[in-house]
Amino acid sequence: MKRTVTICAAALAVGLSGCGGGGGSSAVATAPPVITPFTSGEFSGRAASTNPPVTTAGQSTVATGLTGTISLLKLHAASVDLNDTRIAFASVATGSGDIYTSNIDGSSPFRLTKTDTVSEENPVISPAGNKVAFQGAGTDFFRHIALFRSDGVFLAQVSPTGTAFQEENVCWSPDSSKLLYEQTFNGPTHLVQYTISGAVSTPINTGGDAGEPAWSSRNQLAFTSSRGGAQNIWVSNADGSSPTIASGSDSCDSPSWSPDGYTLYYIDHTSVPDNRIVAFHRFFFGSETNTIFTTTDNISQLRATPDGQWVAFQDSSTGPSIQRVPVGGGSSSTVYAPVLGINGFGWGPMISDRLVVGVGGLLATTASGFVYADSGGHTQSVLAFNATTPSSCILHAMTGIGGTEQSLVFTVDADNLTLLQFANNPVWIAQPVILGGTSTPTANGAIISIGAFDGHVNAVLPFNGSRAVGSRPTVTRSGSAYVFSGSFLGAYGNDGKNVAPAGASTVRLDPKTGVLTAS
Repeated sequence: MKRTVTICAAALAVGLSGCGGGGGSSAVATAPPVITPFTSGEFSGRAASTNPPVTTAGQSTVATGLTGTISLLKLHAASVDLNDTRIAFASVATGSGDIYTSNIDGSSPFRLTKTDTVSEENPVISPAGNKVAFQGAGTDFFRHIALFRSDGVFLAQVSPTGTAFQEENVCWSPDSSKLLYEQTFNGPTHLVQYTISGAVSTPINTGGDAGEPAWSSRNQLAFTSSRGGAQNIWVSNADGSSPTIASGSDSCDSPSWSPDGYTLYYIDHTSVPDNRIVAFHRFFFGSETNTIFTTTDNISQLRATPDGQWVAFQDSSTGPSIQRVPVGGGSSSTVYAPVLGINGFGWGPMISDRLVVGVGGLLATTASGFVYADSGGHTQSVLAFNATTPSSCILHAMTGIGGTEQSLVFTVDADNLTLLQFANNPVWIAQPVILGGTSTPTANGAIISIGAFDGHVNAVLPFNGSRAVGSRPTVTRSGSAYVFSGSFLGAYGNDGKNVAPAGASTVRLDPKTGVLTAS
């Protein structure tokens, strides 16, 4: 295990006191103090709580739970491990072009859009990982920009449909607060900036035509322009000022910045049929240009990977597919080659600075507590719960800190739980268990089980009943299985599916496979 989680009385800035955990430890709610900022593991937020954290651990995972009135919770888990990233891509698998996200090998796909009359293309994931922007073309064939949350919730029609604009090739600002895209209407292509807060659109003047924008982490823009008679790559300040030419050939496109903002990659089509991926390295005292890959295939959609070690691109020769090549040069390798091909892709962290609780949060607007698990140096899951009376929540660790547990089990008791949702890394899609409009709108409590190998929530069992010791659900071992006994309203697995919609008195969990069986 790369890191452990310790939240003790020394962390006074957390607004918590004491250390709890182990078999039978519990956090007993008290009168809430003033809401104050706190940090806990890779989380920060604002909460009113004097309760000690409740912790349990297994062979490679530490799970921690906190109770209190939580008004803000953010996960800060920016990762350079490509296994913790996601790709977004356009696919015609459903007949029209829709946007999907998946692991980088195409596994665990999630369909972001479900539209029959709009063909969507070229998705880009925000640096914060919680939003996806893309262009869509309706029956009038005009392209416009739309914005979705990464769990499929529509956020905004950035550029209005029904207008005779062509708007495409959208990119993100480094702080995820703005979008930049190219717009064409009765004249040269130019750039438009869209501020998400306030929904304000502002033209960006770069001194000439401009398209295919890319915004660096050092707050500079790269874009294509034919202002000199041939299409080259240009660089400017974020407001479009001080534009300078960066490429030295006559047919270049698809600029993409390295994560540190010091290297600009682009495709040089001058020596057709060869297409070259060029790295333009910018240093404090000069620059250096070199070719890192050459191919006769038709390539496009250049994307530097979030770890800075690869440059990915779309290869339209067969499929098409997503390929990648080392930034130092070398041969290409296939990342993902879907049967029906793709039409544009993005690559992003999908986990950094994720708003979990708060206005627009992944799991809740406010919460009475949360549970999270760390494994392999990263947060692997988080669960939030709320109650009619937040101070009524009691969090209890049912497994100890012996390091041998295969599943880490908590119970949360309350007078009336009104919300419980969880999400697992790397998909980070909210899975509702207790929520208005679901089959389980309320409960008196829930058992929460987290896998000790991968840190994922693998079972949530909402229940009704009193808080008397003899009435609460129990957990026992039967061979390698965990056996939960109680009056359960359902049994939800790691994918959010309920295997006991009619309720159950006994639920068995295989901690290695995550399979739930109920009776």
